[in-house]
Amino acid sequence: MAVSRAKIVDRNFVNAIDSIQPKAVRSDLDSPIRPGFRLTGRQALHLFETMIASRHLDLTSRDLKADGQSFYTIGSSGHESNAVVAAVSRPTDPAFLHYRSGGFFLERASQLGGQTPVFDVLLGLVASSDEPIAGGRHKVFG
Repeated sequence: MAVSRAKIVDRNFVNAIDSIQPKAVRSDLDSPIRPGFRLTGRQALHLFETMIASRHLDLTSRDLKADGQSFYTIGSSGHESNAVVAAVSRPTDPAFLHYRSGGFFLERASQLGGQTPVFDVLLGLVASSDEPIAGGRHKVFG
């Protein structure tokens, strides 16, 4: 049985996340993470959650393809930090997204509220006609 590079990367990622040991949580998440920084603990956690969600979509897309439920597996793995670019921009700023923009898309959508970006991407992965941007024709971010 051949092992793909993607499976090795996925396994290493999951193992790294599983090995994280919880540390004492700061009581004031709204303070900067370090003196001289503007990024707060709460913002850092939110960005990390966005990056993890982006990676989970990639893992899920591969599982869906293996089960014959999807044909699209080009993901954003390795580009999760694009969420930071979205975090420092406004929802009205132009953004020309492509298939590696998962983190950006998820973070930008979170700025608007009332959105379901993870679900919308999943709809695109399975070519659902309910997908709000391309109507099931292709996985897109927009």
